Amino acid sequence: MTATGVTTRNGRRLDADMVVSARGPRPNTGFISTLGPDALTKDGFVRVQPTLQLKGHPNIFAGGDAIDWQEQKQEGKAGKHAGVIAANVLAYVEGKPLQEYKGSIEMIAVTNGRNGGQGYIDVLWGIRLGNWLTRMLKSKTLIIPMARAKMGL
Repeated sequence: MTATGVTTRNGRRLDADMVVSARGPRPNTGFISTLGPDALTKDGFVRVQPTLQLKGHPNIFAGGDAIDWQEQKQEGKAGKHAGVIAANVLAYVEGKPLQEYKGSIEMIAVTNGRNGGQGYIDVLWGIRLGNWLTRMLKSKTLIIPMARAKMGL
């Protein structure tokens, strides 16, 4: 197999066995169809079990916007998926019980420039975030410092 990869804007080469483009309105999952007719839904989402294993393929795990899970497709969910997948890969290799992904709270914050926006958190009766709180949480920085910290940058 020939290694492929990507080159960053700074010219740094990152080699990989496979690179899957993960942008756009539909999941880029066509290559998974080679695993059988039940690997994908008719809309192209990856069918997973609660352990985030592909149905019929216990040694393959999936997460992110491409999975067929009843929740909003948001970047914030990918970290939760990754935590369950990482723990389950280790448990699978060691022959231990796997944990199930239980989902996460639905929330959204839509910015309106640097000084405003609206948000919603689906807890209790549903909490709406007004202009001031949305500005403090997201609009000022678009959460870039938090994302950079998560990546160790």
